[in-house]
Amino acid sequence: MLNYLQGLRAIGQDLESHGAIAFEIKIENGEYRVQCDCDLPPPGNLLSLCYTGKILEQIDFMGKLKRGRTGAGAGVETLSNLLRNLGAYIDQSQGQLLRVSNYESAGTEVVFRIEVKTPQGRRVVDDVPKPVLDQLCTVLRNNRT
Repeated sequence: MLNYLQGLRAIGQDLESHGAIAFEIKIENGEYRVQCDCDLPPPGNLLSLCYTGKILEQIDFMGKLKRGRTGAGAGVETLSNLLRNLGAYIDQSQGQLLRVSNYESAGTEVVFRIEVKTPQGRRVVDDVPKPVLDQLCTVLRNNRT
């Protein structure tokens, strides 16, 4: 089973191929269910996707091959890297992911809303601004080197 860092990165890789702009990811019955608005024709292209653990493992494996071949994945601004950073944030909290979205921002700053269930069973909603994710990306990169 993949951790949240790996699972969300794999979803991000797939959503990039669909041109996803805004998304909501929920975990239901062990499956990641995604609703997303895509930038690909036709206009208003809304997709509903479902990822099982097995599918995510396959996407993750193919992503590793691609990253190893091309050096891809170093850019902070890709959706897969942003979701990877969100996954790391959730993994560090040791919570259980319930939902993550990027379309509920009140202002102009990019904010990701994360809903987790804490190890104590409490439901917590956390708005994570993109600069926080950028800092986490730097820490993750430094830990890999």
